[in-house]
Amino acid sequence: MGLKKYFKKKKDVAEEYKRAFGVSKYGVTSSRFRDAAANGLIELAKWVKRCEDLEHDDIEQAEEDLDDCRNAVNQALNLYNQDSTAGAEKLKDDVLPDLGEKIKTWRQEAKNTPEKKTITTDKGDRDVEVFWTDIPGFEDMSGTDQQKAVDAVAKKVAKGLDLYEDIAGDRVDLNAETTVEQVTDLMWALKSKAQKKAQGGFIKGAMTVPNGEKLRAFLDKCPDRYGRKSSHIKKQQKGGPGHSPRGMDLYGGTEALAEDKEDVSGLLPAGMNAMLWQQVDGEEIGQDGEGKPIYKQLLYLKMETEGARVGGTVKGDETLPTSRDMKVKDVGRSIKHLGNLIKGKMGFKEEPDKDLKTTREEWPEAAKKAAKKIMKKVNDKPSKAALKNAYDTGRLSTYYDALLELDPDVYDSVEDEIDIFTDAYDEVMEKLGKDTENRRYGGEVVLLDGDVRN
Repeated sequence: MGLKKYFKKKKDVAEEYKRAFGVSKYGVTSSRFRDAAANGLIELAKWVKRCEDLEHDDIEQAEEDLDDCRNAVNQALNLYNQDSTAGAEKLKDDVLPDLGEKIKTWRQEAKNTPEKKTITTDKGDRDVEVFWTDIPGFEDMSGTDQQKAVDAVAKKVAKGLDLYEDIAGDRVDLNAETTVEQVTDLMWALKSKAQKKAQGGFIKGAMTVPNGEKLRAFLDKCPDRYGRKSSHIKKQQKGGPGHSPRGMDLYGGTEALAEDKEDVSGLLPAGMNAMLWQQVDGEEIGQDGEGKPIYKQLLYLKMETEGARVGGTVKGDETLPTSRDMKVKDVGRSIKHLGNLIKGKMGFKEEPDKDLKTTREEWPEAAKKAAKKIMKKVNDKPSKAALKNAYDTGRLSTYYDALLELDPDVYDSVEDEIDIFTDAYDEVMEKLGKDTENRRYGGEVVLLDGDVRN
């Protein structure tokens, strides 16, 4: 391990240690380790209790870990009472690191385990999943208020799933006006299914969903929508009707929930304040009369902390509806959105909760670096051009397919880099689904129609 990786790991361990116990691992008095152990047990018990409430599959293991940590702490404290220096060393070097790992494990399990509810709608009973990390302020609510909020969101998810089926089945008039409540119902439903497929929660992730043209037309009918520019999947933004980005601002949902734990009509998951959507091409499904490819249409969706009303639109899309009127507050929101974009471009992406997954359409950093090295090292011009064209599509699978087409001699010259790319590629497919390979850009969640309906 190089020095840079060594010190990064050391720093990560120290940060997690401080997060778990509120004290530094280095240079504190012995009594602080004693207090940290007591506080750590309280923290672990909290997450084990949350797992119990969620009926976690491995709850017996969680309870066993809690008992083991209690015993270890008590033994170390007995030693501490006899010899504070030896007891503090035992706590610091043996007990607290293990306790910290257990806290981290069951905190992450609790955050990535949904609460399951059965909701009766006009279409019958629906089994739905609610990730409590999507409910703003959940941890600060009383137990009664938590349950009110979960029940309200569960109903919203169920309504959204009914709505998705009606849109997909042509049972919704796409010329009628769409309400904010319908929009947020749909977003809660799709995100719940996306988190189920990703096998865990996410905050600021992206997803693509089926029936893209119908869903885009439905969202376009909400009066609050507006055309906008976007830095996401830019290659697709002039790909035909419906492919230009749209946005909608939904500020106020979190404040309404704070006042009334059953008021979720305008609430987006995880307290997000805005959403972005645009139609994108999926896999090729045929050719038109002129031999041009026809693609299955998907919808790219992403929820964001700030709106982006100011900044113009992508021209040339006849389906783009007239934007709502500009408001003074749009300027401030758009400036904040631009600030977030700049920080992201500089590598300072904000992760609201490191215990949850990141599901962006970006390629894994290892795959991106390997792909660039491959294109730089390949000297054969036709191969270099093919790789460049594949890279520009933004799709991992397209680039992977281009690598398969390389001549053996060309392959040999970049074999090490191809191995790195392939490892990163396989990891994404394993985590997020090989069944979505031809629809995937990078690390976003890709839902199939069956994923939403099941």
